[in-house]
Order: sequence, then C-alpha cells, then structure tokens
Amino acid sequence: MSWDWRTFCEVNGIIYTEGGASSAKDNIYVDCPFCGIDGQGKGYMGLSTMTSSWGCWKLSAHRGHRPVRIIKALLRLDWAKAEELFNEGGGKLREVSAIRARLEAKPDQGLVNVRKLKLPDDFYFALDERRGERIVDFVAKRRFAQDDVEEVIRDFDIHGGDDPRWRYRAILPFYDIDDRLVGWTGRATQKATLRYLTEPEGEQAQHVVFNAGPASEGGKLLVLVEGPVDAAKLDFYGAPFGVRSVGLLGLALTAGKMRAVMDLAPRFDKIVVMLDQGALRQALAVRSEMACLGVGTKMTPFGAEDAGDLYPDQVREWCEDQAAKSF
Repeated sequence: MSWDWRTFCEVNGIIYTEGGASSAKDNIYVDCPFCGIDGQGKGYMGLSTMTSSWGCWKLSAHRGHRPVRIIKALLRLDWAKAEELFNEGGGKLREVSAIRARLEAKPDQGLVNVRKLKLPDDFYFALDERRGERIVDFVAKRRFAQDDVEEVIRDFDIHGGDDPRWRYRAILPFYDIDDRLVGWTGRATQKATLRYLTEPEGEQAQHVVFNAGPASEGGKLLVLVEGPVDAAKLDFYGAPFGVRSVGLLGLALTAGKMRAVMDLAPRFDKIVVMLDQGALRQALAVRSEMACLGVGTKMTPFGAEDAGDLYPDQVREWCEDQAAKSF
C-alpha cells in the first residue's frame, strides 16, 4: 500500500511540483514544514509516490516513513486528527503496481486462519503521561536516541497494560500486511521469568511476525531478526535507506511465518536473516528453509549481541552500506 500524496495535496490545497532533472523520478515536492518560515524550506520536502516515505533533502532529521507525522505538520493538526485522517483514507490509500505482485507459491500445509483482534480495553498508549513513563524509559534504555523515543512509540504503536499480567511490560502489537491487528507481545521492563508474553496464546501466535504491516511498504533490503525490539531498531533507523525489518518471534519457522515472509518478498531486492551472535546455526537453518527466496545470512554487526543492542549511528552506517550494494 502507498499513501497517494498527489491526491492528498490536491484535496488539501497544498502546492507541489514534479521535480526537475536532478530530482528523484518517483517523488513530488512540497515546502518542508519543519524547516521554518520565510521560504527556508521551499521545495525541499520529497514525497514518494511509490511508498509512504517522505524526506527533506536539506536536513536528514526531517525524514520518515509513516504518513501521520508529515500529515500533522503539513495540515497543522494534532496527532489524533492526523491519525484519524490517515485511517479514514482522506488522501486515498491505493495499491501501487510496483509492489502489488505477490510471490506465487503452492498452498502451505499447517496454515491456520489468522483472525483479526482488538487490543484489550485496559491497554493504554505508552505516551500517556500518567502511566507510560516506565515504558518511555525502557525504550530509551534500548539505545534509541532520546529525541526519537516518542516517534518510536508512535511508529510501533507501543502500549502498556493495567492488568497484572501486562503491568510491567512494553506491549508491541503485530499488524499484518493488510494492517489487521493479529496479536501482540509484552516485553518485560523489569526482571521477569518470561522476557516476552505473547497473545493470543496457542496456534495463532506461531503464524505471525512482527512489523509485517509497515515493512509491506517495500524497499531494497528486508532483514529477518528474532525479536520485535531488534526489528524495531533496524526498521526505524533503516527505513530511510530502504532497509526494513520483521521479527520472527523465535527461531521456529512455521508455515504461517514462511507465508508472511513470502508475501513481503516481491517488495524487496534482497532478504537476509540476521540473528544474534552465537546463533549462526539457527540463522543457517532459517536460510535453508527459505532457499527458494534466495535469503542471505548476516551476523549482527559491530560485535553487538543482537540488533537491539546497536546504537542509532551503527544502524544507519550498516544500512547505508547495505543499501549501496547492488543486489
């Protein structure tokens, strides 16, 4: 899916240009709303017509891959109104032919009918000033830049819960490529017997992956990792370079998880599996099971234990290097 930026601009009276000879061919351009007034940001903001990404070519900090933030800035809305506009399709969500194709495959054995879910009423958004401080601190301690913490929470829809089972956990929802909520996992924010607690329990949890929805925007490289925090770190800082990531939620590659990856495969030039240091055997096993997709293997760079331990600059450096390679 892609946000139809042309229709959005036309409906909302935003002047845009198609760009010149030195501009990206799939972009339209508007004045960057983050660069100030008096023409300082004139024509600097590119809006991709092939994905939902946007970015100012003057300042790298003014870039992203989720439409809500730029919709908020362009129309001077609060977050709730911007999200409402996006969810209602006010600018027309449309399929883009370049990423529409799905990998043709024989039906998998062992697939289950993954059902759409709803977050419990006692869950709350992690930016709730009264209850979410502990979760905000947890995200910051996972080596996300302090200035990025709120955007990370918004991008991955991180929640907390009042129920004792979820009270000391950061809850990360799972959305599939059709933007259906299909599950969630709670990462312990303090010492716990179980680091992750996943719902729904049972068979459905074995057939979903984390971050499939956002990753369905496509790009140059899809990185398969084990945990949701690892995937969030790589995806958040890698998206501007065309590097996206999904979490397999364990090392067992079920038919459902295989199908989820196969649905994403046509949208990327290359897929690699990056698992924790010391997990080469498991990484090779996953690669072997996905041989039909030409999956490669990458160990976590910079000697980090896992992708979640990487610093933002390390992720950017690695992703920029991978994006520059010819796949």
